[in-house]
Amino acid sequence: KKYDFTVDDDSDDKEITNKKKKKKKKNNHDNDDSDEEEEEELDKVVSKLVENFYRYATDTLTTQANIQITAFGIETPLGILSIEQVEEGEEILNSIYKIVSRKKNNKNQLQTLSNNFYSTIPHNFGGRSGNLLKQAVITTLKKIEEKQELLQLMKDMLEVNGEENILFHNDVLEKYKKLDCMIKHIPKNNSEFKKVLNIVKNSERASHNLNQINIRNVFSLYKTKEQKKYNKKQLSNEKHLFHGSKISNFVGLLSRGLLLPATVLELGLYSRTDA
Repeated sequence: KKYDFTVDDDSDDKEITNKKKKKKKKNNHDNDDSDEEEEEELDKVVSKLVENFYRYATDTLTTQANIQITAFGIETPLGILSIEQVEEGEEILNSIYKIVSRKKNNKNQLQTLSNNFYSTIPHNFGGRSGNLLKQAVITTLKKIEEKQELLQLMKDMLEVNGEENILFHNDVLEKYKKLDCMIKHIPKNNSEFKKVLNIVKNSERASHNLNQINIRNVFSLYKTKEQKKYNKKQLSNEKHLFHGSKISNFVGLLSRGLLLPATVLELGLYSRTDA
């Protein structure tokens, strides 16, 4: 399925790796057995976009959780982060939800389960004062939702990082490939750009009677797996829709697709906007 979206490009101008050399065999009639190198290059605007997505996702991960991106992987005080560790955190969060959803809940149970959660998923609290630790106890649906969002980010980052540990390296082309999503920058003189511009402006006028949105860039997305499932003949009511999310969520959105994670469905947290 094809999506169009807009993103402000507020990245700095630091040099980024957006080229990758690949080897290509020479023709059979060539007597030289050596390989010639051919360069792959990512569009500069797309390259900055991808770098922004990964930077925001990584910053969110390392700020909220006690995590560092090292040469060994996504590292916590307990060792390298694993999917089993995240799933254990989800199970604890599910238990917390069952207690919070009751009319009368047991604060001692929530304290114990919160301690178990933070022991499994180490966090950055910015200090160890009693007041801070008291505030960290998970007692509301909003806090559960925030922790679930963090766990989903962990799962997404583990998936794209893989054994190659791409998060540790400054190779934007490899990070782009890990998204498994074709991203194309649409020029402003292109009819697609103008189409998106009109849709946004018309929607804006209808809702607020204002003209405050400035569209700087438009990109088209193409995921092969989704396209294979998409049957236009069976979807006669096709129309454009808007989807907004935090920039830190887009690594997951682009790599896994626009899906509701299973744990969110189990918890009944339908207000999330990143999946």
